Amino acid sequence: MTPMPSPCGERELLLHGLADGELDAANALAVEDHLKSCPYCAAAFAEILRHKDLLKGDGLRFHA
Repeated sequence: MTPMPSPCGERELLLHGLADGELDAANALAVEDHLKSCPYCAAAFAEILRHKDLLKGDGLRFHA
């Protein structure tokens, strides 16, 4: 497996905030614009979204 390049350092936390819907409109727009021009951050954001989907799966929750 090839290691994925890191996203831009100062934007990494913003990627998580965007994925969780925690950014204000101005920051969300700025990060979305950055994702259009930076393949490293776009790949990292896609991976964050993939992990979020995996964690929503039924097999990871305990049902009492």
